[in-house]
Amino acid sequence: MPDASAAPAAGVINGKLYVAGGMNAANIDTVNTLRIFDPQSNSWTTGPAMPTGRAGAASAVVDGRLYVIGGGFSTGQFSNAVEAYDPAANSWTVKAAIPTARSGLSAAVVGGIVYAVGGYNGSYLNIVEAYDPVANTWSVQNPMPNVHYGATVGVLGDELHVMSGEGEGGAFTDAHDAFVASILNTPPRADAGPDQAARPGATINLNGAASFDDNTPSSQLGYAWSFVATPSGSAASLTGANTATPSFVADVPGNYAIELIVTDEGGLNSAADQVIVGTDLPPTANAGSDQLVVLGTTVTLNGSGSDPDGDSVTFSWTFTSTPAGSGATLNGAQSQTPTFVPNVPGGYVVALTVSDALGAGAPDTVQITAVSPASYAQIQIQAAADRLSGLPASSLTTEGNRQALMNFLSQAVQALQVGDLETAKKKLEAAISRTDGCAVRGNPDGNGGGRDWITTCNSQESIYSSLVAALSVL
Repeated sequence: MPDASAAPAAGVINGKLYVAGGMNAANIDTVNTLRIFDPQSNSWTTGPAMPTGRAGAASAVVDGRLYVIGGGFSTGQFSNAVEAYDPAANSWTVKAAIPTARSGLSAAVVGGIVYAVGGYNGSYLNIVEAYDPVANTWSVQNPMPNVHYGATVGVLGDELHVMSGEGEGGAFTDAHDAFVASILNTPPRADAGPDQAARPGATINLNGAASFDDNTPSSQLGYAWSFVATPSGSAASLTGANTATPSFVADVPGNYAIELIVTDEGGLNSAADQVIVGTDLPPTANAGSDQLVVLGTTVTLNGSGSDPDGDSVTFSWTFTSTPAGSGATLNGAQSQTPTFVPNVPGGYVVALTVSDALGAGAPDTVQITAVSPASYAQIQIQAAADRLSGLPASSLTTEGNRQALMNFLSQAVQALQVGDLETAKKKLEAAISRTDGCAVRGNPDGNGGGRDWITTCNSQESIYSSLVAALSVL
């Protein structure tokens, strides 16, 4: 070997021998050397040093890794270190410490579980402690009938045999203890279920039924759920916290962390498993402004949606009411800007629903009122007349011109009511010519025969736009 040592730990992995630690005879001190023997080349090499140098440790090989367990130091102290060497990664990993620090213990593997037995820590020991490499947890098992220090161990089927070593008082012993390892109790494993997302105010159902144990049926495990964290201001409480399927109300927005610990019939507790429940606020829909439209023209809706959590959203539009006899249909109902053509006069109410990954938020509606061109023009003219009557005197050339403009609008309405479209258009054009300076030339017209009667751009725009809309449909 590369060096001389006493009481190292050893194991075989993939046809090579790995020898770790021990006591160096020259310096009378523990070492952390890893030696590797390759029988194909009949040669020794050294690997990465073990994190904790010690002698009298137990060793076990599970899933291609060498576990070095416990041991002692030249100072007379005892170690509870557990470290695993992985030849594939050529590195050591620190594992969960063995519950009882000791030296001269022995170990064997049965059914993937490492059983560490006996040893010495100032007293000769008969303890049995079991390590689950998957869960990285230790559990205390029933003790052996006899104490064993420096014993040899062997596995026959599912029986672990512990033989000889030093017994009571340090006397050599011929004791032979055996037990069926498969019935030894290892800790259960908790499974709190997958993380969840829900709306604030929703009832959350948890499910730990996937928790399991080597001996205790899942239905007979003891369940203990508890909150690890809740959002500020939450008064959430668990209903059925000692069952496999508790519930609670996510009363305020935020994340809820809940852990589950299960206990088997032997009283062993699992490591805690945690589930996160995140609440996600619903998106908000805005179906846009109500519209007055001309019958038979294409109407474009313009909706929007926002999600307070920044989630992506989808859109869905539906008619909630249409006039009797209408067969209008929405085109692009899954877009932000669908269209439809109103085919009979009346009110069309359309609802927009915005959804995120959890579902829909509250819908918003918009009303589209469809009228004939003549009715549309009359409504626009009336709106212009209402605004004109409310203008302050300072926005007009004279009160006489205000009245003259009102006359144009009244005459246009009267012409529409008798079906005289030509007269209606002429009266509208005359009214527009007295309000178009800002829209056409950037400023109100000055003095002259065709001057504007409304003298400010803001006032002109409020009336001009309605008159142009009325004229456009005639």
